[in-house]
Amino acid sequence: MIDFILRNPLKQQDPRTMNFAISKRMYGSRSRCCTAQMFFQKTPNGKMHQREWMSFSPSKGVVFCIPCKLFSTSVNTFTEGFNDWKNEARIAEHERSFNHRENTRKLVMRGNVLGKIDSKLHIQYMQECNYWRQVLSRIILAIKFLASRGLAFRGTDEKFGSLRNGNYMGVLELMARNDPFLQNHIDRLGNPGKGNVSYFSKDICEEFIAMIYDDLLNKLILEVKASQYYAISVDSTPDISHSDQLTFIIRYVCEKGKPTERFMQFIPIESHKATYIEQVIVQVLLDKSIDIMDCRGQSYDNASNMAGCYGGVQAKIIERNPLAIYVPCAAHSLNLVGQAAAECCLEATKFFMFVQHIYTFLSASTSRWAKIKSKVENQPGMLLPKSLSNTRWSARAEACRALVNSWGSLRDALDDIVEDASEKPTTKAEAEGLLQQFGSLETAIMVVVWSDILERFDKTNKSLQRVNIDLTTVVQLYNALHTYIVSLRNRFDHYEIQAKELSQCNDYARENQRRRRRTAKFDEVNDNDVILDTKANMRVNTFLVILDRLAGELKKRSIVYKVVDTRFGFLTCLLFLTDAEIITKCEELQAIYSTDLGNDFGEECLYFRNFIREMELTDEDINAQNFLLIIREKSIVTIFPNMDIALRMYLTLFSSNATGERSFSTLKRIKNYLRNTMGQSRLSSLAFLSANGEFIDRAQTDTIIDKFASLKARKRQI
Repeated sequence: MIDFILRNPLKQQDPRTMNFAISKRMYGSRSRCCTAQMFFQKTPNGKMHQREWMSFSPSKGVVFCIPCKLFSTSVNTFTEGFNDWKNEARIAEHERSFNHRENTRKLVMRGNVLGKIDSKLHIQYMQECNYWRQVLSRIILAIKFLASRGLAFRGTDEKFGSLRNGNYMGVLELMARNDPFLQNHIDRLGNPGKGNVSYFSKDICEEFIAMIYDDLLNKLILEVKASQYYAISVDSTPDISHSDQLTFIIRYVCEKGKPTERFMQFIPIESHKATYIEQVIVQVLLDKSIDIMDCRGQSYDNASNMAGCYGGVQAKIIERNPLAIYVPCAAHSLNLVGQAAAECCLEATKFFMFVQHIYTFLSASTSRWAKIKSKVENQPGMLLPKSLSNTRWSARAEACRALVNSWGSLRDALDDIVEDASEKPTTKAEAEGLLQQFGSLETAIMVVVWSDILERFDKTNKSLQRVNIDLTTVVQLYNALHTYIVSLRNRFDHYEIQAKELSQCNDYARENQRRRRRTAKFDEVNDNDVILDTKANMRVNTFLVILDRLAGELKKRSIVYKVVDTRFGFLTCLLFLTDAEIITKCEELQAIYSTDLGNDFGEECLYFRNFIREMELTDEDINAQNFLLIIREKSIVTIFPNMDIALRMYLTLFSSNATGERSFSTLKRIKNYLRNTMGQSRLSSLAFLSANGEFIDRAQTDTIIDKFASLKARKRQI
């Protein structure tokens, strides 16, 4: 018993935080009890030292002397329990007594491991534990490296020295080259055979992957709960085995005041119905013990099952929590704006078909691709043809940019194919058809117009995908793009001049065609029909139609962001608002979030405005995120608690689902055609470690090893 106590010292609570009410004792009409001061010795120079030998018993309300309790051969008040609080001086007398000092000496000598009979066994035990902990720490390091980069683990076999043993054993072999300890362990136990312990097996590797994931997921959940407010985003995509995987993303503001988006897991789903997906979302939050009433935002794509205002997922979540406002993905909405404009008229549709046709025709043959590559490479500014994408509109911008920059080279390459006698007639005919379109002024106008438009769309789209962007900035970007599109209406002549320089063609193709006259019905005449010339027809029926559709879609899609900006946007404009305007805005926001914001929110905002005015911030620093960082870094949350809450709720809202799209890329890397039988739990674990690569270092190696040792009996002491 004594040795056990010596190896596992009693851990006393700090006396200054103890509750000594149970030690109360009556002295006549007065009561006395144990105090924290009794546990400290004051030296003549005024310094305080804690009496480590004293132990308070919460069950009996007395104090014991640990050395005397263990080694004393006689009975005294400190072995039976001291509670004479009126005579506090007896504690110091006991401390100076010979018996106490002798018992303390015995305790120290007995506690010296080298003085024990089994000291050598104990040393050997500790050395073995340390040896295996060092082995496991290196294994965990290799697993973290591979998982954070989404690499495969296992190979064809599991033998050290084999070229087909996979990345896991390969990394351990690489580490061993500069690690004599690991090299020695691999040499002795690397290929031990069944029944022998080395901890290099695939089963141990899978255990560690699951434990690292569980440890980091628990840390993430604690962060979300500490932040209190959060927002969710879900989206789905089929994997390589044709299972529909729902990605679950959560956004919150970390302790330092920075908005953070984290991938949590993949969930296999069997339906896209709103009711089913809502149940999946609620169940995930329930499993993680995250309160859905703390959700302040949700963001999905614009599909009707997700965004429907009556039967969509967002509507069903709002029924559970009215404060979980829905904000559609701004990047996806911008893609829909471009898609609507690309399909609004015949010429726009034909143009993008032409762009894709060029890439398909040239890339279908290595010889044709070599011809265009020889003309483009080593030419500054020239680009190879690019393919279009239905989801990534930045790919369309790249395709138009390549077409404008390499117009002459593409035309020369097609001309060479037409003149090449070795080419098939069908190939030459297809090349000649493309060549005719290169000589069309209409095509050249569409190229320069769309190249200009898509360049702005591309820059805006990339800005919308940043994690730290707020919805006020989203509204500003949409407004700026709308203003730019409207300003292009008077620039048709400018684009026509550019197109003529590009195509070396001054005439419209339709000028040489016979004009069709509309057939009049029996009850009308066509004498008053306006017949536009080719230039006016191109401007009115194509150019203006595209711009008007873009402007209309941008205005429609930006309405929902303006609603949210109207609610929270004033927080970043405090310097430019009057006192009355600030009070009104604060009252409106406080009425919506009455359970989160106090009645003094308005006065607090006025004081915060004066506070930041004295800081003389630049225009770039006047934003919601910087305001929250100032509050956190200067530790003034207690002065501006409502401002802190309002900013956190605002910054919690998603602006785009870019993190979810990136998780799909992680899914494609991890579950590929070589690993298409991977289990769901392993998929979520590896995807979490890869998608949150910067988060993986927060998994403490010693904690993981301790958990590994405690899960079940191990063959080696750890």
